[in-house]
Amino acid sequence: MPLENQRFTEKPKETSSRAKIQETESCSVDSTPTSKPRGDTESLWKTEKLRSELMKQHTLVSAFSCAKGLILEGKPLDAAAIIQLLDQTLPDTKKSGMVVELQKLVNEWPVSVVKHQKEENRKALAAVLKSGIPAMVNGLPNMGVEANVNLEDLAIKEGIPC
Repeated sequence: MPLENQRFTEKPKETSSRAKIQETESCSVDSTPTSKPRGDTESLWKTEKLRSELMKQHTLVSAFSCAKGLILEGKPLDAAAIIQLLDQTLPDTKKSGMVVELQKLVNEWPVSVVKHQKEENRKALAAVLKSGIPAMVNGLPNMGVEANVNLEDLAIKEGIPC
């Protein structure tokens, strides 16, 4: 069979789950700019589904991505439950990273997500974040998670319009 005809008869290579995750990670909640805007939860949940097929437990990054997606969807207590699960499964040596990620979620993430939204969506998204993030953080102690996070940083962010 001539070479030019072979390329049409060969089956495409199967893409591994890990490769699929890497392809979709670029569209997660706080990714670099892609064709989907930051705050796109549909892409996040596709990535999470693939991650759950590969791994039994969340990593620090995957848990916080899910928590952010749940906050965006108006489910802050579900986000707190993800963080609580992470707190239970994360080795003690990595728990300091959880505190750092929580503080980033309060200090940096809201401004980044709002900034990358269309102008007409910013106010509504900011309201969701301003109510959802404190609800999540305040729900953590009720679930047995010590969360030393300064919520004042969220209230004074000038980049998040009220």
